Amino acid sequence: MPLLPREKKSIRIFAGLVVLQIVLISFQVPLGSRPSVIEKAVFTVLTPVQHGGSAVFRFLGRLWRVYVYHVQIERQNQDLRRESFMLRQENAGLRRDVERYRSAEEMRASLSRARKRVRIASVVSLDPLTYKSSLVIDRGRNAGVKKDMVVLDRFGSLVGRVVEPVSPTEAAVQLITDEASGVGVVIAGDKGVGVLSGDGTGACRLKYILSTMKGIVPGDEVFTSGFDGIFPPGLHVGRVVSVGSDEGLFKSLRVQPQFRFRDLGRLAVLLQDGEEVDREGRGGR
Repeated sequence: MPLLPREKKSIRIFAGLVVLQIVLISFQVPLGSRPSVIEKAVFTVLTPVQHGGSAVFRFLGRLWRVYVYHVQIERQNQDLRRESFMLRQENAGLRRDVERYRSAEEMRASLSRARKRVRIASVVSLDPLTYKSSLVIDRGRNAGVKKDMVVLDRFGSLVGRVVEPVSPTEAAVQLITDEASGVGVVIAGDKGVGVLSGDGTGACRLKYILSTMKGIVPGDEVFTSGFDGIFPPGLHVGRVVSVGSDEGLFKSLRVQPQFRFRDLGRLAVLLQDGEEVDREGRGGR
């Protein structure tokens, strides 16, 4: 009985599958000690992929190690910058003590208290319209900062004082270049005692120096006198830059502040006597 076309087709498909299976089995038969054809094909296809993957993981590993290294270096740099900042403040205080001829014991005691009396702050706000008059720092009541505390730059030169408002985390600072400020000062060499205030241009005017005072010339250094009851004596304020014509009883003097506006990124707040800062940075008595 002849086969139907459908049966013939099924037989052909079955025969083809048998032949294909035989071929695949023959490819997998090891050729002595050599790998089979399929093994060669898989190796040829997958090896480049594995190699690329390994290269990517090695690159990511190196990148992570570089990142961790840079993080560690940045932390070390921050610690060094903080240490340098504190050393400048201590050196400035030490110079002031030497100028006042204090005994060695008093100087050592003052130096040991310096770190507890200094609070480092960063400038967080600088109004473009009033940047020569005031600014805002990122330390407030929580750090022991209060009104009338003295603010210095990173070199220990006078910048201004804390004024209201003082929030738990921030405080306003009035600069000595503000026209409304007033600082009791003395010209080095006992050439005169007066009051320093801002002139609205980033410099200062030295007022109430009697016309009879002689020998004042540009370049003379100006320091706080301590007579105002706010700023301690001996802080470096600036230098006389011009001596104008006498105005009646008083001289016309212009003073350039020692601090520079471009260096006002980090400041030092001098805590008042009796104030200390704990490890958390909070002030307390």
